[in-house]
Amino acid sequence: MNPGKIEKPIIIIGCPRSGTSLLFSVLRHGHGLASLYNESHGIFDRFYQRQWSQGRQYNNDSLSDEDLTADDKALLMDDFYHYSAFAYPNYRIAHQSEQYKTSHHLLWKRWIDCRFLYERGITKFLKIRQRRQIRLVEKTPRNCFRMPFLNQLFPDAQYIFLKRDGKATIASLIEGWIRVNPYMRPPGNPTVTIPLNIKGIAEQKWHFVLPPGWEDYVAKPVEQVAAFQWLSANRAAIDGLAQIDSRRVYSVCYEDLIDDTETTLKKLCEFIQIPYTGKIKTYGQELPIVPTVHGDAPRQDKWRQHEALIQSIYPQIVPMMQELGYDPDDFNRA
Repeated sequence: MNPGKIEKPIIIIGCPRSGTSLLFSVLRHGHGLASLYNESHGIFDRFYQRQWSQGRQYNNDSLSDEDLTADDKALLMDDFYHYSAFAYPNYRIAHQSEQYKTSHHLLWKRWIDCRFLYERGITKFLKIRQRRQIRLVEKTPRNCFRMPFLNQLFPDAQYIFLKRDGKATIASLIEGWIRVNPYMRPPGNPTVTIPLNIKGIAEQKWHFVLPPGWEDYVAKPVEQVAAFQWLSANRAAIDGLAQIDSRRVYSVCYEDLIDDTETTLKKLCEFIQIPYTGKIKTYGQELPIVPTVHGDAPRQDKWRQHEALIQSIYPQIVPMMQELGYDPDDFNRA
C-alpha cells in the first residue's frame, strides 16, 4: 500500500526528439517537485510483464483506460511514489556505478539500491521522505499513446504538450535511427519477433516509440518510419488530450522555449502553479545543454543534413504541421 500520495503530477507529452528531455531537465528543478530522474520505462516494463504473465498481449505502446485495473493502479502508484521519493540519493549512487556507463535502464538498479539503504536504516532522510506527499514531474514519449490510461491513473494530472516543427523532429529521429544509440528496443511483446529490414540503417532494432501499426513499417525507408512515428505520436497526443479538461492542458512550442525562454518558462510555472524562482529562473536566462544523438548542443537548422529525405516525406506531414500551428510553407523554420 502506498504510504504517501502523488497529487497533481505534471506530465510532459511529446514526440521523441521534440525537446521533452530539455523541458523535463528544467521543470524537475521546480520548487516542491519530484521526479524519477529518468523516463518511466522500468515501471511500465513491470506492468507489461504482469500482463504478459496473465496471457494478455501488448505489441505496441498504446494503452487505454480499460487496461488499468484497480490492482494495477495500486501497484503503479506505489512504484511511481517510491521511485520518485528515493530518486535523488539513488540517482547519485547509479551515476557512480559502472552500470550507468553501459546501460540507460537505471530504474531497477535505483530501486534495489534505495530499498537496501532504507531497509538497513542507514539514513533517516529516506524514511522522512517516504512519508511525504509528492508532486511528480513525468516525461516519457511513449505516454503519447497512453493518454486514457494516464488520465485514469492520475485523474488530477496537469499535461504539458510540447510541439516541435516536423522537419526538425523527423530529422532528429532519422539521425537516431541511423546511429547506434540507447533508444533501441525490442518491438512489442518480447515473445514475438518480427524481423526488421528498414532501409538506411545498419542495426535492425526498433528505435523510439512503437505506435499501433508499426508492423507495416518494418521494411520501409527510415524517413518514412520516422515520419510515421512523428505523425502517430502527435495524433495520439492531440486526440488523447482532447478528452481531458482543457484547464489541465497547456501547449507549448519548442521554438518558443528556445527563442523566448524566460517568457515561456514563466507561463509554464504559472500554469503548474509553482514560483518562477531558483534554478528554473536561472534556466530562463540560459537553458541547460541536454545531450543529443550526436552528443552536441541542438541547432535549429540541423535538419538540413537530411533535407532531401525530409522533402520526400514532406507532403505527408503538412496537414499535421498545420494542425500543430506551423506554417507548412515556411521551410526555413526548424
